Amino acid sequence: MLGMSFGGLEEYSAALAAFERSLALNREFANAYYNRGYVYKQLGRLDFALIDFDRTLELTEGKHISALVNRSVIYAVQQDYSLAIADLTQVIEQKPDEAIAYYNRAIINLTMGKQKAYQQDLATAERLYLQAGDKSGLAQISRVRASY
Repeated sequence: MLGMSFGGLEEYSAALAAFERSLALNREFANAYYNRGYVYKQLGRLDFALIDFDRTLELTEGKHISALVNRSVIYAVQQDYSLAIADLTQVIEQKPDEAIAYYNRAIINLTMGKQKAYQQDLATAERLYLQAGDKSGLAQISRVRASY
């Protein structure tokens, strides 16, 4: 998809134009909404990103894991922690081995002062990153543990 290529090159105006063309051809193309939302998120246009992630989830009956994760990040930035937790819990219910969902939920729980939930989620994320051989994820966990 041309829009994704432009987005990867950080040519966001061109990416948005390409996604607009895709959506003009097919208003039901969930991945065009998702990718456009991701570009909006990168640009800091969180209101537009939320609209596109919501539309993605509507079209996929709530099963687009990346849209849920990205929407939860926006909710967390907006300090709407209950919505962020709800999205991440939905991710975990659909895909129990999604380490980033546990990691992000751990950070939100830490922010909210829920120490036990933070520790449980962080331990689960660590186990999943270890199983996957994800050194970057393990490094993130080490940095968090060193800070708190």
